[in-house]
Formats: sequence, structure tokens, C-alpha cells
Amino acid sequence: MRRIGTLRNEQHARRFHDYLLSIGIKSMVEQTEDGWPVWVYDEDLVERAREEFDHYQRHPEDERYWEAAREAERLRKQQARENAEARKRLIDMRSRWERPFFRRCPVTFWLIAVSVAVTLMTQFGQPGHALLNKLTINSFELNGRMVQWRPGLHDVQQGQVWRLVTPIFLHFGVVHLLFNTWMTYSLGAAVEFRRGSGRTALLVLAIAIPSNVGQYYFSGPLFGGLSGVVYGLFGYVWMKSRFDPNSGLSMPQSTVLILLGWFVLCLMDVIPNVANVVHGVGLAVGIVIGFLPTWLSRRT
Repeated sequence: MRRIGTLRNEQHARRFHDYLLSIGIKSMVEQTEDGWPVWVYDEDLVERAREEFDHYQRHPEDERYWEAAREAERLRKQQARENAEARKRLIDMRSRWERPFFRRCPVTFWLIAVSVAVTLMTQFGQPGHALLNKLTINSFELNGRMVQWRPGLHDVQQGQVWRLVTPIFLHFGVVHLLFNTWMTYSLGAAVEFRRGSGRTALLVLAIAIPSNVGQYYFSGPLFGGLSGVVYGLFGYVWMKSRFDPNSGLSMPQSTVLILLGWFVLCLMDVIPNVANVVHGVGLAVGIVIGFLPTWLSRRT
């Protein structure tokens, strides 16, 4: 902060203070024995402020200084509103962090809870389990080692629309379940805390449905897992962290390496019996949803 000069009375000091504010120079005036010194906060603006100070001393009745009072008052009210909103957001964020996880991030909590419950109830996805056949994207019959099903989305067309989503809750092994729930907790909670539960639920649906449909037409109905949602959330957060820093979403480099490495290993069949189409479609959808707002804003 630098002192640029002293004015003889409060009226002139306040008027010049308002003028500086109206042109984007933050200042402070205070009363001393010598008068009313004017202080400028930003060192880079000191020279300009001094030029304005010299002009004011020569032409204190210039019309621009009288008009500045209204603009300064508007700016002060705007700043007061922004400060109040910032305090409100700070309080809201603190209160949200103090809540239990199932209240702070209910969508993420229920994704994990339902996945664990369904996996246990179906005995880790036993093909002959009746519940599993109600949650796959299309019902099927076992004929020895053969899996048979009606072509197309027959059950969905009959009104069982939940089947477009429910395969995400099926898991076929302990590692499968642990990896997906861990990543869902990590990515889902971050998105839900920043974007809210409603948007997160819509994002999960937007990722899950095309991922499940794509995998079904590639390999049939006997698949499942949260991995499509995980890769969709990964793509979404990845794009937001790179192209939208104001979103507040970020991702450690270690998470990027783990998920990309897992994706490549599965694709190369190093890790067999994996629904790779779910991974690929989920990742693509997440990337598009995450980057689309940035792309549209750049075009306008």
C-alpha cells in the first residue's frame, strides 16, 4: 500500500476515494493532523493513481467526480452482496462436511450400498440366481453352458425399463466389487459434493444407460458392474479438472494412471472376462459431458 497524496478536507477525500473505486483502483482515506491522506493498495496502480490525484487537485469540481459517487455506491453494494454469498457458501460447505456420508453424498452412498447388497444376494452374480435374471438388461435362460435370450431389448420394451440401469449393481467377484466401490466412492463423492445430488444422479443415468446398451449388443445380457459409471465419472472429472478449473473438481495423477492402466490391461485381455465396451462407452460419455460446456462456450 502506497500513499499518493493528502487532501485538505473530508469531502474532497471521500469524493476522490469514490472516483478511484469507480475506475477500479482500491484506496483508503484516513484523517490525520495534516489532513486526509489517500492510500492505494495495488502497487501496480500507484502511478496512475498519482496522475488522477494531480488532475483532481487541479479540477476538483470536474463532473466526472460527482458522477463517480453513484458508481462507487453501486460497486460497494455489489461487493457486499458477493461477500454475503461467499460467507453463505462457506457456512454451507462446512455444514455439509459435518454431515454423515450418507447425507452428504446420498447418491454415491446408495450406489455403493445397493451394489454390495445385490452382489451378496445374488452370491456374486451366480447365473442361475433368480434375482440376477431380474436385474440384467434382458432376461435369459441357461441351457448347459449356453446363455439364450430374446433379441433386442425385449424386456425393456415390455415396460421393465429399470433393466437399462440395474446391471450396474451386479458384480461377479470380490475384487470386482471392491475396485468399483472404491472408485465410486472416490469419484462419485467428489462430483456429488461439488455438483449436487440431482446432477450426479442424472450424470450416472446418462453414463449407465448407453454403457449397458452398448455392452449388451456386443456380448449379451450376462454382464454387470459399476465400472462403466466409474469410467464415466473419471472422464467427466478429468475434463473438468483440465478445462474448467472453476468447477472445483480435480484428480490426482495417481488416479489417472490407475484407471488408464486398468483400462489398457482389460482391453489387452491381461485381465480376462471384463466388460470392455462398458468401460469405453462410459469413458467417452463422461468426456463428452465434461468437455461439452467448455467447447460450447469457446464457440460463442
